[in-house]
Amino acid sequence: MKNLKKVSVLAILGVFTLTSMTGCKKYEEGPAVSLKSKKSRVTNEWKIDYAYDLDDAEVITDDFLGETWVFSKDGTFTEKDNGTIDKVGTWEFISDKKIIQISIDGTGSSTDEYTILKLKSKEMWLKDKDEELHLIPAN
Repeated sequence: MKNLKKVSVLAILGVFTLTSMTGCKKYEEGPAVSLKSKKSRVTNEWKIDYAYDLDDAEVITDDFLGETWVFSKDGTFTEKDNGTIDKVGTWEFISDKKIIQISIDGTGSSTDEYTILKLKSKEMWLKDKDEELHLIPAN
């Protein structure tokens, strides 16, 4: 009888914990809970699976064919075009890890900020003022 009470209490606490976490999603499109850190989920070589131009209201995925973005654990960012390094810079989280800031080095240096809409190990959705990008692992 004593064990049954313990199991019941643990079950109730487990349900309460899970339901309370669903309202605390960090990103608009989830996930609610992840065992991997945000940095480890971002660290990967990504390709653009879907791109939408917010200004012109049109799909622009073809503009990114052959392009990959590499987010390294040390904060290095590399953009490749058909395997050839096109741009190099750095990346970091800002605004309580809700935004990824990418700074490109060299001639024509720039800084872009992307709001993270979804961040999973095999899917990342980003949005800036001009476009929304859905990325998947390149490999």
